[in-house]
Amino acid sequence: MTDFATAARDLRTILIEENTALRRGDPAATPALIAQKAEAAAVLTEAAATAPRTYYAQALAEQLHELAAENATLLQDAIAVQTQLIAIVTRAALASARATERPGYDQHGADPKLSSAVAMMHRA
Repeated sequence: MTDFATAARDLRTILIEENTALRRGDPAATPALIAQKAEAAAVLTEAAATAPRTYYAQALAEQLHELAAENATLLQDAIAVQTQLIAIVTRAALASARATERPGYDQHGADPKLSSAVAMMHRA
């Protein structure tokens, strides 16, 4: 079993690394840290159950709280940016699709008005 101080330092290291990557706009670096962060948080949760109440433990907990709050803000900002990028790409793809459409023709290149007229002739 890991002691609280070690578990807190491990999580602190991961949060600092992830926050640094998010601040420099490198979201590709963060997915690898997800599993590490989850594991470190689980270990810390287990260690916290038996942690002694010391000034050092309190200081570590406060550091983690600040880093976690910063992490949440940075992740929300990254999500907002990605959402905007997806919207831009979607609009561009729709505009491109509209620009390449051939008005008056179906996906096979046939004129739907002519096809309707031919169908009516066959019925007669």
